Amino acid sequence: MAAPMKHSATFLSHICSKEYILLRRSFMQSQLICAREKNSESVTSVRIDSKILKTPTKTDGKAQKISRAMRAYLEKAKRYQDAMDEQNTLYEVGKRHLANMMGEDPESFTHKDVKRAVAYLLPSGLHEKKARPVMPLPVDILPVQKVVQFGTDGRPFHFMFYTTKPVFSELLHDVTRHLRTLKAKEDEFYRADKFDQIYENTLKFVDSDWISYDRFTLLFKEERISQDDYKLFLKNVQRLVDHPLNHKVEDFIMRYREKFQGTQTNPKYKILEESEDGSKVIRAEGGRKTAKAEVKLISPGTGKFTCNGQPINYFPSVISREQIMFPLELAGKLGQVDVEAKVEGGGQSGQSGAIRLGISRCLVSIVDEETVQKMRLAGLLTRDPRMRERSKPFKKGARKGRVWKKR
Repeated sequence: MAAPMKHSATFLSHICSKEYILLRRSFMQSQLICAREKNSESVTSVRIDSKILKTPTKTDGKAQKISRAMRAYLEKAKRYQDAMDEQNTLYEVGKRHLANMMGEDPESFTHKDVKRAVAYLLPSGLHEKKARPVMPLPVDILPVQKVVQFGTDGRPFHFMFYTTKPVFSELLHDVTRHLRTLKAKEDEFYRADKFDQIYENTLKFVDSDWISYDRFTLLFKEERISQDDYKLFLKNVQRLVDHPLNHKVEDFIMRYREKFQGTQTNPKYKILEESEDGSKVIRAEGGRKTAKAEVKLISPGTGKFTCNGQPINYFPSVISREQIMFPLELAGKLGQVDVEAKVEGGGQSGQSGAIRLGISRCLVSIVDEETVQKMRLAGLLTRDPRMRERSKPFKKGARKGRVWKKR
């Protein structure tokens, strides 16, 4: 059976006793429960779908006025409840019919059994799953009604209600509040002539990155967050990351960042071998465009480099040579390791990029975590996805077209 309404515990929050009497005919399943407790204000309760909804009333017994917005919401909630009850009844009847046809007990027949029965009794050869016959739950047919966000007097509960995105606006407000707090702390250091203490505990956040747009939108289930809103948030919260006192708001920043997965435990591109003389042999593969390279790195070494049996002169371009040596220079291993590479396919630029990626993946096994993060930020551990663009019909190349002449 479908689950009861998740929001029913709050959609009648602040209804008074007088207005309840006027609306009780429209709520056939409602029951009035009144309770008075000593040394506390009186409470009027309404039971709908086996849930108690409590609303404060005035201590002098006078009924509060209800706004037009609340009246409209109650009418809409009544229509939604009637439609949900009708769908629940139809679902129960259909579930019992399916259980009888399958020869099973209707009382223990679950929604999983309903899916199995529909697939067995109504076989379909349609490839598209959305076109196949289904019997969904009522909550899947009728969208969940948004919880009321204002009281009986029409005043909203949230102070950012009129921004149309109260939760997201409150998040931006918190970012600004934290930034002002950090600036005030920074001013205190300057007034006390403690300039050298400002940057003592500054965090770099090099081992994490901001959460994706899809994960960010999950934090705001009832609000539509656009790409522009996401970029606006990143632009503002980045000011907290760049502040020298960012360690004071580390917990707030890490709520919206995720750490990189450790590369030391990823065996995708590194195989360690121990030679007889105690040196480490690391093998890895790299690629760029149509070029593929197999790299063998020996540590420690003398700085020898060979490509297809030839020295670095295999690449006549200075740019290609710099591309190959860049990861060794960044990791501080230039002249300390030997590199043997075998490359095929592609041109000079593609082959040098493939060897660079292979060398970077080999270095991951012999350098510390901080150096790995520097290599990651420099883009050395990610394959370049760019490819040569194909030529187009009726054009001289990929983009260049013929010159049009009027005469």
